[in-house]
Amino acid sequence: MPKTSLIVAAALLCATPALTPAVAGTVDVTVGNIRNARGHIDVQLCDRSHFLKDDGCALHARAPAQAGSVVVHVTGVPPGTYAAEVYHDENDNEVADRNLLGIPTEGIGFSRDASPGLSGPSFDSAAFQVGRSGGAIRLALWYLL
Repeated sequence: MPKTSLIVAAALLCATPALTPAVAGTVDVTVGNIRNARGHIDVQLCDRSHFLKDDGCALHARAPAQAGSVVVHVTGVPPGTYAAEVYHDENDNEVADRNLLGIPTEGIGFSRDASPGLSGPSFDSAAFQVGRSGGAIRLALWYLL
């Protein structure tokens, strides 16, 4: 192969996007113990550094609430370790409402049914693994008030 052809071939290889697509799957989150069909169920999948922080998590999805249970599909989830934060946004204001004492006034839940406790569960108590094709988890909401 002439030297010019090798240079052109090398340049094309460098300019071509990766042949392997980014791996990201869907996590199906089944949320139970929903008390009514008002508003939406909001699911956030968080890494350790964003779990229970006010800046939110990059991976999230919403679905209309239904009394009983609903499945929320979170797409584009790369493999890794996550913890889910879920709340029933009954008034559709896109905020997990709290009273003056900081107690949630809407249903909340966490992956692995980790107990909310006084300040929320630890990341480790709620953590789960997501593989290359995604995954599925189940949890129940807690209505503290």
